[in-house]
Amino acid sequence: MASSLRWLRRYDGFVATMASSLRWLRRYDGFVATMASSLRWLRRYDGFVATMASSLRWLRRYDGFVATMASSLRWLRRYDGFVATMASSLRWLRRYDGFVATMASSLRWLRRYDGFVATMASSLRWLRRYDGFVATMASSLRWLRRYDGFVATMASSLRWLRRYDGFVATMASSLRWLRRYDGFVATMASSLRWLRRYDGFVATMASSLRWLRRYDGFVATMASSLRWLRRYDGFVATMASSLRWLRRYDGFVATMASSLRWLRRYDGFVATMASSLRWLRRYDGFVGYSRRAALSLPSP
Repeated sequence: MASSLRWLRRYDGFVATMASSLRWLRRYDGFVATMASSLRWLRRYDGFVATMASSLRWLRRYDGFVATMASSLRWLRRYDGFVATMASSLRWLRRYDGFVATMASSLRWLRRYDGFVATMASSLRWLRRYDGFVATMASSLRWLRRYDGFVATMASSLRWLRRYDGFVATMASSLRWLRRYDGFVATMASSLRWLRRYDGFVATMASSLRWLRRYDGFVATMASSLRWLRRYDGFVATMASSLRWLRRYDGFVATMASSLRWLRRYDGFVATMASSLRWLRRYDGFVGYSRRAALSLPSP
């Protein structure tokens, strides 16, 4: 995949479409400005994925799932048309290229984040804390209102709405997953600081095939928790009925599976992170706020 610019052009097109909503661009610009002065966050994330490198079971299962989806080209044709429309604007590519170039110069953050994940991987406390967090969020409609506004903005591109409606209809058969995800997003959406960080993170990682390897390692580690596997199995079973989306992603994952270089680097990052309690304190405070309400709700 690294030798091909087709994906970058498609992705550029998608972002170019979004340029009509200046609100998102302003958030993203702020995030990039913040990240340019501090590269510590990238190191934290590298470590998190590195811990997960010990298991390839998830990759094998996911590859099989993608292989099943490969029989349909309908989604590819629709997506190609969408990207072709977007290809006329290079403004986003230039801004994104500058951002990635700035982040690439420092690995300090990646190492710190690796340590954090190494600490968390040996304990089920995080799983319990996350369950409580989701239970608390399930009672809040604030996120739904904000998301409705976002969809209303997108309504000018009816093609996108139709594609997204089909995807949501498929997911609706697994109500447990939808409720859990809605709660998680609801909490995050209320903190604009997190949204800026996440926007920057996704933009940075999307430009590098190495990130996919890191993510594969992270998922592989989670496979040891049967609760997560059950949730994920339900999600895959739901997606199996919609063969349109995954053909392109199948080739992408197949390419990444051949290299473990990133996974090894990420392992080192997790080991380093354990010495920094600053992030843990920040995260504990955030979860503590949600956990107080969770105590009055049934377990999800």
